[in-house]
Amino acid sequence: MALMKRSEASASYTENSPTILLAVPINVKRNFKCLTKLSNIMVLREYARKIISHYILKQQMFVALIVFTSLHEDIFYSAKMQAAAATKIMFGVNVHPIQGGIYSNQAAAMKAMTYVGLKGYRMDLDTSSTSRSLLTTAFRDAPVGATVLPLLDLVPDASVTESENYQAAYALVEPLVANFRSVTFWEVGNEIDNWIGVTGDGSTIEQYNLTNYIAARGFFSGMIAAVHAANPKALAIINDAGWCHYGMMNQLWADGVRWDVTAIHWYGNMGNVIDAACGPNERSNVLAIHAAFGKPIWFTEFNSNAGGDAANHMAKWAPPVMTQISDLALQYNIQAAFIYELYSFENDGNGYLGIFSSTGAVTATSDAIKSWISTYSNGTIP
Repeated sequence: MALMKRSEASASYTENSPTILLAVPINVKRNFKCLTKLSNIMVLREYARKIISHYILKQQMFVALIVFTSLHEDIFYSAKMQAAAATKIMFGVNVHPIQGGIYSNQAAAMKAMTYVGLKGYRMDLDTSSTSRSLLTTAFRDAPVGATVLPLLDLVPDASVTESENYQAAYALVEPLVANFRSVTFWEVGNEIDNWIGVTGDGSTIEQYNLTNYIAARGFFSGMIAAVHAANPKALAIINDAGWCHYGMMNQLWADGVRWDVTAIHWYGNMGNVIDAACGPNERSNVLAIHAAFGKPIWFTEFNSNAGGDAANHMAKWAPPVMTQISDLALQYNIQAAFIYELYSFENDGNGYLGIFSSTGAVTATSDAIKSWISTYSNGTIP
């Protein structure tokens, strides 16, 4: 939904014409009666602004118009601007303390994250005592306003039934979530679509290994049920590996699996997330397909995927992509986006994926992201 410039918003009005068209979704007709009873113009102005802001944020279709006269400011423009400002998303970063090395020092990682202005800390874990200790440390060291996102990097077992996978997943996840009831978000599984096995672009379930899909369906269901049972206030996030691998998510949803936040992974070699060269006719708005589940969207991984290319590739790629994600936030209910990853490992085949070097030194990428964030004013999770 593009923002209207003030000049454009006011151009259609004259001194003698109505100065506001208040758009209200058809399912809130009760507001019509309420508005007609408001005689005080100041009360009416504020009420109109609140209604517009609320329903823009809800992204509901405007299907009815009410005309108001004698308002001396463009409330629709004002409210739309307020709604857009309220959709500032949280940008964060991926870290791997479970892998050790430079990631072992979580306090230093938090400091590096804060240095560039990021607020989200996505950390991969299993259900071991080591992972529990790492998660405890992360919350201890997290700066005020930061969001720690535990990623439970668990996989199904193709050798057992769907029901057994459900039970195994539940038994693994429920005690962990119960032990960390202050954690709001849990990402359950990481790119399990790749574990299932995909031939083609992944846009339809026929391209997946059906036996593995059934095992994964039970595993996802067990993890999500465990999160909700251990902490009814916690939200479960599931992801896919990006490109057109939405075929797995579409089938999970059709099969009755329900999650709370939809996550996307997106890398530079996948193209444009709203016009990807895959799916029907090799054209897919992947973001719209994920948004169709009606859940908030998080990019839990994004990177240029430059591999061994020059270190400044990510520095050039990241800012415009972050701008695109920010510009699309209102339309697609995007709440968060996590860069992959905090540190580069130049010699292990992954190239320059990180914001900082493998020793923690600043880079062209860290400078570019820090500069972009400084003008954006990073948001928080609602």
